[in-house]
Amino acid sequence: NVHILEIRGSTPASRFLIIELLEREPYEPRVVAYVRVDPPIPSMHRRLPTGEIVRNIREKVFPEEWFQPTFWPEVIYRKRLKELKEQFGKTIAISKIWEEAKWEALRISNTAAARISRVVVHPDYRSDGLGQAAVIFALKWIKERRIPEMRRKKMLVETIAMMARYNPFFEKVGFKYMWDTASGRPVLYYPLTQEAKNYIEKFLTTDPYAKQHGGVLCVSRFGKVDMLDGDIRFENVSKVFENVLTLDKLDPKIREVLVAFGVKQRKIQRLVLRNVNLEIKPGEIVVVVGASGAGKTTLLRLIYGAVKGLDGDAFTPTTGKIIVPKNVKVSILLPGEIEPSFGDESLLEHVYRKTGDEALAVEILNKAGLSDAVLYRASFSELSTGQKERAKLASLLAERPNLLLMDEFAAHLDALTAMRVAQRLAKLAREAGITLVLVTHRVEIIRALMPDKIIFVGYGTARFARDEEIKAILGET
Repeated sequence: NVHILEIRGSTPASRFLIIELLEREPYEPRVVAYVRVDPPIPSMHRRLPTGEIVRNIREKVFPEEWFQPTFWPEVIYRKRLKELKEQFGKTIAISKIWEEAKWEALRISNTAAARISRVVVHPDYRSDGLGQAAVIFALKWIKERRIPEMRRKKMLVETIAMMARYNPFFEKVGFKYMWDTASGRPVLYYPLTQEAKNYIEKFLTTDPYAKQHGGVLCVSRFGKVDMLDGDIRFENVSKVFENVLTLDKLDPKIREVLVAFGVKQRKIQRLVLRNVNLEIKPGEIVVVVGASGAGKTTLLRLIYGAVKGLDGDAFTPTTGKIIVPKNVKVSILLPGEIEPSFGDESLLEHVYRKTGDEALAVEILNKAGLSDAVLYRASFSELSTGQKERAKLASLLAERPNLLLMDEFAAHLDALTAMRVAQRLAKLAREAGITLVLVTHRVEIIRALMPDKIIFVGYGTARFARDEEIKAILGET
């Protein structure tokens, strides 16, 4: 039970929208998010790209009365302090005057605007879209209840958030980027009325600088990759693994037991793939499914071996050939075999080192499901198993490949998180032109990926699923 005045940064004018879990497990928190709403800031100046400062920018775009009188106890405090010093000319009870000023400012505050000044989501729920939902609830709350003063009809909502440069959090809800403050912080507005919407649209279409950004601040920096300039083709590919079992180096007692059961030195051959003919086109999302040991990982190894020109037995077919485009740039994850290397650096540093672009680094971490800023500064060793899996994905995406191979994709993620990460990855791959080949056995992940093709691997065969089989897996009729 925290009193509102005890919440850091809040004022008597602050109002809080609290989101609670009504039905929860004993280990789940009661409060999962809150939104703090305040009156608009007393004054705002704009910094142009040229460095010039435009004073009182809001009043040049919107009606001045929308922002007045706002909660501004400093003005009341200074005026009252001056009066008392002139009257008494001695030490004044400054703290008492400040308290009086705050409550007097609250009494007279009566604007037609509101400001979302803080959105806080419990770390365990930051990838669930709860932050955006909380803002949507807050906007309805502000409009219906005239929050925070509960007096005049609210026309628009402002927010000032440096985070908006790196995450389109507010823009996804419908906020429009307008300008930067004199201190360089982005300002975004959400219209609650048609009148406010008209003012915003007029500014965005007439202001010479606003016309350039069109109300959009956070633009994807990932862009498009150099898409594969040809197909990946398996032509009559077979793969046989051969092992020679010998008893020579075993402990004599163990060897005696095996001999008693008739186990002697012998050569074992295991046919994994036989006369496989497959074709993966540029930009396709392909999911490989099959029983454990069926040859799914072998399929990925063979593609990787063809790309890298590897000679090892694990990476080359026994017969046949695999043809790959000349411009292929591959990234691969084979857990426990080929993985990104992380040092003691933070995740943000790791991804930034690969991209050279801090905004792109944040975007990639977000798309990999690591949207909690606390994780940006965590090292790989400090992460949970599921977070480590997402960090590996982020590291691979930072290489901006046009071919991404992943074995046991999202194997350590819970169903909801795995589906979110899969949807984001599929969306990014399609927008960027990345050819994606993933191994998974989880139906919910396959459905979230909405693959172009599904490859069934087993009993020495590898074939594409037929249309009716794909529809059955995707839950389509």
